[in-house]
Amino acid sequence: MFKNFKKLLGAFLILSLALIPGHNATADNAETIATPDKVVVFKIGDYNYYLVDLNNNKVDTVSMDTAPQIYPPGRTFVPVRFLGNAFGVDDKNITWDGKANTATLKGKKTLRLQIGNKTMHSDGQAVKMDVAPLIQPPGRTMLPARYVAEGLGYIVEWDAKSQMVIAYPEGQPKPDVEKIREIIEQKIREQDKQTSQNQLLQGDGYYNDELKRDQWGILFEEGQRYGHMALDKHIKIEPSGRIV
Repeated sequence: MFKNFKKLLGAFLILSLALIPGHNATADNAETIATPDKVVVFKIGDYNYYLVDLNNNKVDTVSMDTAPQIYPPGRTFVPVRFLGNAFGVDDKNITWDGKANTATLKGKKTLRLQIGNKTMHSDGQAVKMDVAPLIQPPGRTMLPARYVAEGLGYIVEWDAKSQMVIAYPEGQPKPDVEKIREIIEQKIREQDKQTSQNQLLQGDGYYNDELKRDQWGILFEEGQRYGHMALDKHIKIEPSGRIV
């Protein structure tokens, strides 16, 4: 009887958990990498991409080692790993076949793109593109952002004014492009300001000792009289105070 009671108790606990709103035993153990509630932004020439939460205007910045570029006939290309990560594909689901020159991304769908080939395969179905994936020296695989984003369940907008690719999940309302532009440009200004401040306070390797300021407010290292400015240039101050 005691054994039967334990079985009944176990069944009751399992049933109770199943009835709790929002509880899902499988989901609790699953790895969550997608960002379905955020807008993804790539900017041409910018070594960061941005994840924008429009509910609170919060922006997460992710650094890249290669900046997005525009290649003929006018498509934006992004490094494969960062492109996949931005749209919810983790590194273990991004693979490269060196013999076939093919990149595979397994996300909402499985995408296969081959260097030099204008056909992308999405879950085995051929999708014609007007550009082909390429390898940018010294060896970075670059994929067309629009086709990959759409293949992974995103809608893509192009803001020519700011040179930004703006992607949002299918099924969500189209975001205000002007608002997105303002949010990203403000974020970039904040980052540039912080970078300039860090450069002024830390120097750039020409001096590592204690810094001082002269009467003009210019930083210099005692004994060397070499200053550092926000434009990352070095200057010399003569005894007379003339800057050369």
